[in-house]
Amino acid sequence: MLYRNFAAVFFSVGFAVMMTVFPGVSVEAVYDALKLWALTVVPALLPFFICSNFMQETGFTDSLAGVAEPAVRRLFRTSGVCGFPFIMSLVSGYPAGVKILSDARLSGKISKEDADTGITFCSTSGPLFMIGAVGTGMLDSETSGWIIALSHYLGAAANGILFGRILKKERITAPSYPVTGKLFYSETKINCNEAAVKSIMDAVKTLFIIGGYMAVFMMAIYYIKMTGLETSPWFPGILELSAGCRETAGYVYYTGMQKTVICSALISFGGACVLFQSLSFIGRTDISIKLFLLSKVCHSAFAGIFSYMMCKAVYILHPASMNVFSFAADYSLQEPGKADSFITFCFPEVRYACLLCYLLHLSQYIMRELR
Repeated sequence: MLYRNFAAVFFSVGFAVMMTVFPGVSVEAVYDALKLWALTVVPALLPFFICSNFMQETGFTDSLAGVAEPAVRRLFRTSGVCGFPFIMSLVSGYPAGVKILSDARLSGKISKEDADTGITFCSTSGPLFMIGAVGTGMLDSETSGWIIALSHYLGAAANGILFGRILKKERITAPSYPVTGKLFYSETKINCNEAAVKSIMDAVKTLFIIGGYMAVFMMAIYYIKMTGLETSPWFPGILELSAGCRETAGYVYYTGMQKTVICSALISFGGACVLFQSLSFIGRTDISIKLFLLSKVCHSAFAGIFSYMMCKAVYILHPASMNVFSFAADYSLQEPGKADSFITFCFPEVRYACLLCYLLHLSQYIMRELR
């Protein structure tokens, strides 16, 4: 606890000093973050947050859990309550699924064991960001956007199967929800006006929390750039997702395939900004934070592997796309002295298989330690 307090004070004082010494850089960073938040995050998330909050307030999610129970339990060996946050996460993106699952845990609708499993596959990005913003907008390729989205969702499903069926030794006997077919039935009287007001207030509060984290981490990226330290194009993505994808897409020394794979891995990891947004909701519950962080690393590895395989399939089946998914880098544009800076695509299946085996063994070790 002492070390945590020291780190919090250290970074707070450091940011305060940097903002005082370099006010222009700080203002520019916050402006960039708030512009991204207002033009991208708010339009994409606000309607879904209001909708999901209203459905929880009116009890619709309880009925939906009963419908989703057989499929979710059979696929991920967890309660049907995880079905709703998983669907909302697929549709709306970070950090909607984590918030809804944390709310379900706080209200006692799901056990800790099932919540720990659900958190491994209910943290995903939205299709609007992956296909529209990253694929079409940054990579100038709708095909790349679809590959990133499909690999991202397949990685989330693989995560759920890994942590729910392979690494979970015992079967969780969570409360079941009878399927009555009455999706709009509620045993309690609902005041729709109060539910709508509360839903809007909670959604706006959540969005402001997200905007605050984006501003802080965007300042951190600007400060790092200001120091002149040489970093890889994808490094900003470790801190803030959108900045990392933007830098990677604009790097001329990467091929289209490399950009697609890197962006897919970065989006599935989420970056420190998304992780801290998610932790702000998980921290209110007893859901395992270590398991959540481990699952994001595995999600990133799964998505990177799936995206590479899809890029290779598209390249083979549609040779006309070779200008986007070329395997070999253009060495006439190769950055001097960095011809081997990125993982070469020579026998990548062997390297990815070794990485996957290592992650599986690491996951088993950490799961034993967590128990």
